[in-house]
Amino acid sequence: MNKFIKSLFSSSADSEAVSSRQASQNEYSFQHHRLYYDGLLQLQVVKQNGLHVELHSQFELLGSHNCELLLAEWLDDKRFIAVDSTGRIFSAVFNAADSRKVSLSAIASLELYPTENACISNDKLWVVGAKLGGRRSVKSLFCVDIALAHERAIKSLQKVNYFELNAADIADYQMPFKFVDGSMVCVADNEFVFYQREKRRMHQLVSFNPMTAEVNVYPLEGKPAPTEISFRNTFFMDKKRGIALLANTETLSLSGNKAVALTNGEPSFNFELQFIDFKQKKALWSHMVRALKPSQICAKYQAEELVESLSAIAAGDTSSSHHDELQTFIECLTSASVSADGNSIWLGWQDGVVQQLSLTGERMSPEFNLMQENSNGKQRSVQIFGHEPVVIKAQIDKQLIVAAGESEDARTWKMEIVDKQEYLSTTQSDNHDKAGSEWQSQSQSQNQSHKENSANGDVSVVCQPLECSLVIPASLAEVPTLSGQVDICLQDVNDTEAKVRSLEKLNSLMPTLKIHYHQSNQASLFFGFVNQQVDGCAVQSEYDVFAAAAYDEKGAELLASIIEQFASWNSAADLTGLKGAPIMADAVLGLADKRQYLHILAKYFIAIGGQEPIHPFHVNRTMMVIREQHADTPELADFMAKVPWPWNDVSFTVPNVGDYD
Repeated sequence: MNKFIKSLFSSSADSEAVSSRQASQNEYSFQHHRLYYDGLLQLQVVKQNGLHVELHSQFELLGSHNCELLLAEWLDDKRFIAVDSTGRIFSAVFNAADSRKVSLSAIASLELYPTENACISNDKLWVVGAKLGGRRSVKSLFCVDIALAHERAIKSLQKVNYFELNAADIADYQMPFKFVDGSMVCVADNEFVFYQREKRRMHQLVSFNPMTAEVNVYPLEGKPAPTEISFRNTFFMDKKRGIALLANTETLSLSGNKAVALTNGEPSFNFELQFIDFKQKKALWSHMVRALKPSQICAKYQAEELVESLSAIAAGDTSSSHHDELQTFIECLTSASVSADGNSIWLGWQDGVVQQLSLTGERMSPEFNLMQENSNGKQRSVQIFGHEPVVIKAQIDKQLIVAAGESEDARTWKMEIVDKQEYLSTTQSDNHDKAGSEWQSQSQSQNQSHKENSANGDVSVVCQPLECSLVIPASLAEVPTLSGQVDICLQDVNDTEAKVRSLEKLNSLMPTLKIHYHQSNQASLFFGFVNQQVDGCAVQSEYDVFAAAAYDEKGAELLASIIEQFASWNSAADLTGLKGAPIMADAVLGLADKRQYLHILAKYFIAIGGQEPIHPFHVNRTMMVIREQHADTPELADFMAKVPWPWNDVSFTVPNVGDYD
């Protein structure tokens, strides 16, 4: 089986090389971000060198409000195709000599309810989804013949960028069964395999050939998580390699001597992992990978009930009354991914531990406790709170990149990878130097004890914070997208000083933006603060950055400078922010309780005027804070005397509308 698994991953690597060959020719790759709520997908073409990323071009995908990006791939060394989660298809020509910011309209739309299932195979785009306006449960497999459209684009003499899809290029085939979203894998020409959950927690793989309508079912051993839709991911899918990793809960058992474990009150429960190969249409193995104690699974107040339920399951009780505790146990595994070289599997656990397995499920390393070193030299966990997710991001040479924390606030770390034998030999050598003859007299017992500790996860590894850098050329930073978005680099989403540095960049950019909006007819302006990560990028909104920076003295000064510069724009009254909100509304609100900046806020309200219809944000938030915080002060009296209607009208009201309405 070892030879088979190696061939499986080598063939997978070959297919990845083929699919990315055009991309590697021009040394550029894709990443994307989208502002929440109501932002558009921003597809970036970047050149990456290790942890350093340079932005070359950015494509705003029009109409992709609240959509996810399903895929972006090169068709050749000049043209790419992108698909969003509602089936909009975008394409454009890429020119390495021309760095630009472009807004793209879809060349076609399948008009689907949001879906997670798409792939490209043999120059055909395959998407599974349900048509908008129809029943969500009635899905079709759509086939888009990209090769024909691409051929027409190459032959066209009228336009270099000519590329369109005709109705004849799109076919659809009814899906005869349901499956788990995101589990679609193309295993051969016109053959797809899907993962399916059945009643009574049974699961299976299903293959489907749309050309022949042939369906085959391949039952799987074991049982998956009791809850299909959960707060945390429990189904770890690698679509490119066609594998899935998930917990097998059919064989939950107590670790070691059951009677002793239950008597001591600190039992351990064995976590079993299952490896499913979609190409072979079966589970290749199911192994126990770790024993977990109650303190590693849940909070102390939940431990008694958890032990009772898991012990009952281990004794053969299959009652659904224990499903909540079983789900809690399963969600301890927060990440499972195959290494970039395809030679091992990395697991991340919620108690701050990572471990490495072979492709056949054997342990290749100790269980590493991820630690950081304080300024006083003491070690503590990289997690801020207990039981936070630990997610494997990447492996670069001998460094493992992990993210600790919930997705929006996660901190990224790098750890040096040390194999088990190297760790044992190093520690034994250290102990020998420290203990001298005492070590020699006890070497046999300590060596055995050390091996047991290594196997059980008593290995602490000091991690270092990871810093990725993103460079946005001035030619792109100074130009808003068609929707009005301007991106600013943000080094660390959790660091106020980093947010202040981003405001410094924005402050210096304001004169250039003033000229642009004076010369253009754009009517919106808002900012996205882009944080580069090892596996892509993330974006924070004005609320995330402005509100935090306002609590910092220097940050507040910069916000005041930015607002004052904006107030001098002739076009200020004609501009709005994201989703029609007042421009830089969160920056103004952040300064509303600071008396020293009231005169600058007055300039802002004079500049924007009434902007009818009046948006409720400033009426129901900013003005209320100003009047309450500065009541009966000369500064408030001066402010109210300067600002125009409706800001000087205490009785003026506007119905409060929720952010998502």
